[in-house]
Amino acid sequence: MVQASFAIALTRLLIPTSDFMDAIIIPQRLQVAGVSSKEAAEMFGIVTGIALVVAYMPTLITGSLTHTLTMKITSDWQNKEYSLFYKKKPYRPSGSMGVGISLWFLHF
Repeated sequence: MVQASFAIALTRLLIPTSDFMDAIIIPQRLQVAGVSSKEAAEMFGIVTGIALVVAYMPTLITGSLTHTLTMKITSDWQNKEYSLFYKKKPYRPSGSMGVGISLWFLHF
């Protein structure tokens, strides 16, 4: 169970790590393109403050579902309860919710 928990924790760190790297790389690349340091920070702040909120909005629902179901599915697999493992299909409802919320945002 500890190995599975460790693997899950590592995958949960991918998005924060990616966001951290973006915060370093994007302003530097904007400065290389000829934008001042202050303007690069302002542009990056606008993008992360507005665009990423809209882009990550569907993950509020899908992320909470997958976070909750991951440990249940992992415990079923480790306990060799394969019938219970295959009955839990977290990606179908979460995927349809993500598409539905995204279409709702596009509509408005």
